[in-house]
Amino acid sequence: MAFPVAVRQAPDPPAVAPPLTGILQNAYVKSIPETLRVEGTEPVPPLEIGISLGAASLKGRVMNSRQEPVTQATVVVLPPGQPPFRSDRYAVFTTGPSGQFEFRGLPPGEYRVFAWEDVDPGAWFNAAFVGAYERDATAMTLGEGQNRDLEIRVIPSSR
Repeated sequence: MAFPVAVRQAPDPPAVAPPLTGILQNAYVKSIPETLRVEGTEPVPPLEIGISLGAASLKGRVMNSRQEPVTQATVVVLPPGQPPFRSDRYAVFTTGPSGQFEFRGLPPGEYRVFAWEDVDPGAWFNAAFVGAYERDATAMTLGEGQNRDLEIRVIPSSR
């Protein structure tokens, strides 16, 4: 018996999970097996996933060239390299009236932070698009449990 198989040309951007509350705001997946192979009717060995409550956080404000806060800016946090397709390796936030943003639950590591005045949703999953704005990114390394404040310049929509 044959079953239909769906084939995709490129992966869809991951759905954004609802924000966690309480102690889970500081949780991240610390370790997970890189591969899991299931064949036939053999029992699957236990899958061990390491969770840490020592995630990093990042907060700050987005400012324009006149040092004014930017409302409705899209702030995106990406690890270096190609845009990721794992939801735990990127974060997106839209600033409020005071230009403020806050990210919690970030796994420790290297990141680039972008703030666009106007950007199409999911554009940051396109490597060529992100590459065009690399010089506008703020690079940083976040350690386990680290809380960092940052003020970043918005990438204007007229550029």
